Amino acid sequence: MPEHDYRASGAYFITIVTKQRVEALGKVENNAVILSSIGQAAAKCIDKIESIYPSVLVVASVVMPTHVHMLLNMLDEKQTPPFSA
Repeated sequence: MPEHDYRASGAYFITIVTKQRVEALGKVENNAVILSSIGQAAAKCIDKIESIYPSVLVVASVVMPTHVHMLLNMLDEKQTPPFSA
C-alpha cells in the first residue's frame, strides 16, 4: 500500500525473497532446513534487530532456502525504522 506509513505502530508481516529465488539461504534435507553460511548470517541479523531497534519486537521469524519471513511489532513510531513497500 504505497500510501501507508510503514513507520506507524502495529504488527507487520514481512517477507524478503532472494533474487530469482536462488536457494542462497540454505537447503531442505530430510524435511528440515539446513541454513547456509548466508542463511546463518541472516538469522543472526534478525536476532540483533531488537537490540538495535528497541521499539521493534520480533514476534516470530523463519529463514527458508529462498526467503525470510518475519512478524514484527512496531511499538513506537517515533523510534521505528522506516520500511518500504
